[in-house]
Amino acid sequence: MARDESGLEAEVADGTYEGRIRSRKSYQTFGKMLGFLETNPTHEEILYKVCELMDEYRAFRSAQASGYARESIGLLVRERGTPSGERT
Repeated sequence: MARDESGLEAEVADGTYEGRIRSRKSYQTFGKMLGFLETNPTHEEILYKVCELMDEYRAFRSAQASGYARESIGLLVRERGTPSGERT
């Protein structure tokens, strides 16, 4: 086995290590996020997407905490006066 730049053993020659990376949830999640960012979302849409991502990873640990996070985003956006159609 060869070693990649990080020093990890990897089967780089036949691409199986890259294939394993592509099968990771993190790779797929970041791919979806990149695609979303390429649509030129608003600040509000980005905040809600980050919240959705955190929710997928169970970062809030409960549905109630997740709901509170969404409420916080809503209030923050209203207080900052960011029009929902404003582009970043």
